Amino acid sequence: MNQGYFRQVAAQTQTRLWINNPTVEEANKALNAGAIACTTNPTYVARMLRPPETQEDTLRIIDHVISENQDNSEAAALIQRKLVAKMATSFMPHFKETNGREGFVSVQMDPRFDQDSAKTVAEALLDYELFPNCIAKIPVIPSGLIALDCLVRLNKPVVATEIMAISQAISVCEVYKKASEESGNSPAFFVTHISGILDEELKAEAEALGVTLSPEAIKLAGCSVAKKQYKLMQERNLPGIILGGGARNLHHFTELVGGNVHVTLNWSGTVSVLEENSPAVENLMDKPVDETIIQELCDKLPTFAKAYAEDGLKPNQYADFGPVVRFRTQFMNGWNKLLETIQERRAMSSIKTNNIDDIPKVSAHRGFCRVDENTPVEMRPGIFRSTLVYNTDNMLCHFHEKAGARVDLHTHLAMQSGFVLRGKVKFFDAEGNERILGPGDGYLFNSYEPHGSVALEETDLIEWFAPARPEYLD
Repeated sequence: MNQGYFRQVAAQTQTRLWINNPTVEEANKALNAGAIACTTNPTYVARMLRPPETQEDTLRIIDHVISENQDNSEAAALIQRKLVAKMATSFMPHFKETNGREGFVSVQMDPRFDQDSAKTVAEALLDYELFPNCIAKIPVIPSGLIALDCLVRLNKPVVATEIMAISQAISVCEVYKKASEESGNSPAFFVTHISGILDEELKAEAEALGVTLSPEAIKLAGCSVAKKQYKLMQERNLPGIILGGGARNLHHFTELVGGNVHVTLNWSGTVSVLEENSPAVENLMDKPVDETIIQELCDKLPTFAKAYAEDGLKPNQYADFGPVVRFRTQFMNGWNKLLETIQERRAMSSIKTNNIDDIPKVSAHRGFCRVDENTPVEMRPGIFRSTLVYNTDNMLCHFHEKAGARVDLHTHLAMQSGFVLRGKVKFFDAEGNERILGPGDGYLFNSYEPHGSVALEETDLIEWFAPARPEYLD
């Protein structure tokens, strides 16, 4: 019987796969592929609102929760827990088969409270009540270190997350070790390294500083820090298993193969690709990154130097470290999307309950129009809209965007589809995923799907909205 890539990896090495933010269907596929556990984060509900196959059920859960809870923050937490708990049942058989050593599903709640250690502990204790295979994710910042110390003493399994720097990893291992020795408890403990997000920050820093890096330095920067973290933890016999995260490319897994490490990946674009292509299993964890690459990165990028040095950061600097802020911002965007959706669904429910005739809609009709018949309206700096044809259910618009014009992350009721007439535009979502489109390329965003864009050069777009957007009537 032919084994898929991840089962080959598990048969030949100690490296193991976790699946990140999956739908129930993706969770089951990942388990079949060899995944042993699962991570989620504060973007989970926003992620479930995007695919058509999960959107309807997610909105149903949101509507049910808000009908019984008038506080938006409390409702958001309950919605997050309900969706994660639903998916977590897929991992319960594996959790039982391994006597609780595997099959975990991690939970991380409202990032607005990350710097409140008491709140972090309280939220984690509520999470543990959700399902037996729950494991709390705690950010490695000063407040998180306090929270993690408390949870270890209570014998609760933890994932130490948002680790970008060697100094963070050493700090959290020392906290765990002390709490474990003093309490006599040794709960499951995973020490992340978020290589992909660190890479994103380093690329942005290189661009901002105007420095050029060799291709290998660009590729291996984050993984080189992860490999050093692994080596230090092994040499010093520090507690915990490394859990790689924030993967943006296939090498964020393959470069760590061979070590006693776990890595969490998204199904789409990573797990599915590696399963389909099944590259040869190669022990790359023991292959050191060339010192000339390390020196190049240290010399050119201050953020890398801080991440790579054992004493690169002090604990009071963890929360404000660039890549940590980048990661937390993605979490904040995802959580804010949940809060915005809650508010929108409350408004829609209120309209339906009181007077359906109050729903804003387009009552006019225009069947034919030339682009040059309209005087374009500058909606945002550098973005000009011409509304062409419309009725109640549909609207067609032309957009002319100057190079650099930006539409921040947002949502709206109308489904939006379009294509690029000329130019080049970059679209992005709440999780930081990006897609660059050029002439002839099409796109579609579902109702309330978070999206934003930047015109990379002077660009013209044709977009269709359903239903029509009243605010676009000139």
